[in-house]
Amino acid sequence: MLKIGHRGIPKQFLENSLKGFEYCSEFGANGIEYDVRTDRDGVFWIMHDRSTKRTCTEAVLLDDTATVLLEQIRMCDGSTIPKLRTVLERFPYLLHNIELKTTAAAALISFLDETLAEVRFPKEQIVLTSFLPENWPIFAQSSYRFGCLFEHINEQDIAHIAELQPEFVVLNHVFAEEKTVRSCVESKLKVWLYTVNDRAAVRFWKSTELIDGIISDDFTLLNEM
Repeated sequence: MLKIGHRGIPKQFLENSLKGFEYCSEFGANGIEYDVRTDRDGVFWIMHDRSTKRTCTEAVLLDDTATVLLEQIRMCDGSTIPKLRTVLERFPYLLHNIELKTTAAAALISFLDETLAEVRFPKEQIVLTSFLPENWPIFAQSSYRFGCLFEHINEQDIAHIAELQPEFVVLNHVFAEEKTVRSCVESKLKVWLYTVNDRAAVRFWKSTELIDGIISDDFTLLNEM
């Protein structure tokens, strides 16, 4: 079962920060999950919200702000906002679950195609995900591994995404039922659960042997299972 740090390890470090990703790299995570958005100039940044207000000392909207200005903004821990390229350069040995928060799927794929060879990042260690259905067919047409994100999923959803042939379905563990997860597996979909922060839930899903990966705010609890 893959241990994946949700936005790094926000139980200990600011979400989507380089410090959190470094901790994941040093202390046994198989991968990191993080969110990407573009600025006004089309540069990809690691940021969950459209606004920097919640995690930075200054509030701006990413898609309305130029790269040169975003480079000057500090996160609440004093660090700079990570660019996607920076994270790929610094953590080439981790699995990277890149969650796209906008409809820039084609631009993201073009960026990755141009960048991975330059930073010597193994393509097979990229998994693209999104809640936005309009991104899924674009992911499917690319050569990248990808998954479909859901809060809730039903049999109709499973049938629909199976036609796109994603490798993964990523489900909110709060709403995930064993029967539904089994249906996903029977449709040849690997299942990841997010955001699992409870030991009892980890023990249960590990016992089913249905889950391929768990995304957690504190992946270290998975080391104890």
